Amino acid sequence: MKNVFILLLISLLLSFASCTTKNQKKDDIPKEKLAAIVIDVKISRLEQELFKDRSAAGIRTFLANYSTFNKKYFGKFFPDDEVTVKELFAGINNKSIDTVYQNVQDVFGNMDDVRMDFANATQRIQAYYPKHRTQEINTFISGMGFWGGDMYVDDTLVVVALDYFLAEKCRYEPQLPTYILKRYRKENIVPFVVALIANRYNQTDFLDNSLIAEMIYYGKSYYFLEKTMPNLLDTAIAGYTTKDLKEIELHVDVIWAHFIDKNLLFETKNEITNKYVGERPNISEIGSKCPGRVGRWLGWQIVKKFMEKNPEMTLPQLMAEKDARKIFNISKFKPEIKG
Repeated sequence: MKNVFILLLISLLLSFASCTTKNQKKDDIPKEKLAAIVIDVKISRLEQELFKDRSAAGIRTFLANYSTFNKKYFGKFFPDDEVTVKELFAGINNKSIDTVYQNVQDVFGNMDDVRMDFANATQRIQAYYPKHRTQEINTFISGMGFWGGDMYVDDTLVVVALDYFLAEKCRYEPQLPTYILKRYRKENIVPFVVALIANRYNQTDFLDNSLIAEMIYYGKSYYFLEKTMPNLLDTAIAGYTTKDLKEIELHVDVIWAHFIDKNLLFETKNEITNKYVGERPNISEIGSKCPGRVGRWLGWQIVKKFMEKNPEMTLPQLMAEKDARKIFNISKFKPEIKG
């Protein structure tokens, strides 16, 4: 779950924002501090550069001009540049991929809104982590997953494959289950990236493979999103529709009782823990209406309770805390039942 180039990690963390009201979250960054952090974010539309010259020679020039992107984005898919040229040439001269490319241009436009979201999130991350660098942001298309993944993120580079984020606006779709693919919307591009950035700062005890450790790990990631993108809805942070989130909140006592009665919190078997933090349409063991990944949402509630009991603790201090059981014990978490 620590890999920065992984499709499912993102899909597990986030969903489309379907609430009609925004969360009223406490902002613990002074306005003066934010104002002093100047962020210059540029988005390079590399898919446009590639499609300017669809010849093999043009593709070779493109790969040479964007060598860092080439190495990092294509490196895990193709063994060398000649294979990359061959695959890209076949793809960008295919009518289906051309349709996808045109759809991307129609849907995303100049992406000024996305650029602003990146700038705001980066500003807040730097407020918490002054050494955090403003990353180079490239967009591309993945050929519906044949050339690369949905996203790549490291310390200096972000690559977003825009064809994953077309939602229902294109007749061609990546090979993903519908309940995952519906989360890939334009408004979630920046939260997806920030979720991956959170992994860089989210320290954990690799020797603790219990369910509670997994729950707290994801709970800390959700809390990171909450603090660095304070206008995000809870649905967007947790990866649920409004209906799913209400279902959880109305039956949180039943859900928590299941975890306690089945002695799940300190379970270490992957086949069991994955049922509660892994990707599933629902958790049938609890009930047909219980959405998947509910263990992550519970981890978020535990982390929030922990931070309420430690008001002087900063976000970096939380993310650096490796002891998940300490966080759980101090939180004294008990579900709040909402009628």
